[in-house]
Amino acid sequence: MSHITKIILRILLLRARSRIKHEIGVAQFGFVEDAGTRNAIFVLRMITERAIEMQKDVFICFIDYYLKAFDNVRHDELFEDVRKPGLQGKDLQLLKVLI
Repeated sequence: MSHITKIILRILLLRARSRIKHEIGVAQFGFVEDAGTRNAIFVLRMITERAIEMQKDVFICFIDYYLKAFDNVRHDELFEDVRKPGLQGKDLQLLKVLI
């Protein structure tokens, strides 16, 4: 990916982030400022350590998305979903061209 493409994608990310901030749930980790996956791993570790101290059971379910789930994305439906929270106009056109 070229440097100019990375810059354009970063600009689009910052614009989109401000428009969809209210759509993202409080439990969302990853692709959210100050709520990366490292934060989620830390929280999970704290919960399990506390459960061990209190001699309580902890049940964890991991979902494996390795089966190329993201390779089967229907881009037309994705762009419709992106349009709903307010990403439109030139930003949407740039995103379509880059993908």
